[in-house]
Amino acid sequence: MLFLLFRYKGWEPSKYYWMPAGEQKIIRAFMKKEIEERNEEIDSINNSLNML
Repeated sequence: MLFLLFRYKGWEPSKYYWMPAGEQKIIRAFMKKEIEERNEEIDSINNSLNML
């Protein structure tokens, strides 16, 4: 997950590391949701391409 925060959000790993545990938990939940949404979008695109 740290890689995704760095890659897509421009976060330095230390930004996450130094957060309180509660904030880290929220960030993990947000990233999980974003990953799910991205995967759904990819699946939708793949399904559209398979129909061609």
